[in-house]
Amino acid sequence: MTSALNLRTAILDEGFADELRRLRASGELEAMLPELAAMESDSRRHKDNVEHSIMVLEYAKELSEDPQDAVLFAAALFHDVGKPATFAIENGDATFRNHEHAGAKMARKFLRKYGFSKSEIDEITVLIREHMRGHTFKEGWSESAIRRLATEAGSVRQIERLGIIFGSDATTRNEARRLRFRANAFELRDAMLAVLEADALKARRPAIDGVRVMELTGLAPSRELGAIMRFLNSEEGLALSEDEAIEYALAATR
Repeated sequence: MTSALNLRTAILDEGFADELRRLRASGELEAMLPELAAMESDSRRHKDNVEHSIMVLEYAKELSEDPQDAVLFAAALFHDVGKPATFAIENGDATFRNHEHAGAKMARKFLRKYGFSKSEIDEITVLIREHMRGHTFKEGWSESAIRRLATEAGSVRQIERLGIIFGSDATTRNEARRLRFRANAFELRDAMLAVLEADALKARRPAIDGVRVMELTGLAPSRELGAIMRFLNSEEGLALSEDEAIEYALAATR
């Protein structure tokens, strides 16, 4: 990596994490990626947040099926970028309250200089802002809470990315604990995708409604009509065109 402006390209390189470690060791990181280097102060007072961020990037690359997903990888690398601004000591312990929100605002300001487009920055900042939400899923979430997070994510791809961020954020050397954390993260991802799919199905309407079926068939409200409408409202029935739906309704009453 020779310039901050080529970060979007460099982050896709297989050896980028090791290059970051080399830049850190040589003292060049502050000039190349000052936002990442700024976490050195917290590394001395807390855990090694620079190395943690690099490891989260590595895990995100390991878990992603798309080696060209610069949005995901940037969010992984900068997910804790708000920690220096929110660092505090409370009862002898380091805290970083709302660092995810601070980090999202910071990232929105600096990512453009690294070659990311406005739409990519919008996606990256959502991932940074929401990356802490997965930590509480094991405590039990309602369907409405899952739906809210899915809505905040904004798309299936963003939900999948968020699941990877959740799963990558566990960098403990205890493999069993890390795998449990990942399993919890992917359970939340799957729950969000399931809610999204169910809501999309509910929002769809069959090609013909019950009134039209009664007009076509002469049926009154009845079990027979109910059976026809249940099929038309099923996933298979919703895929029918208007002509196909009419044909099905007529055939069902012959």
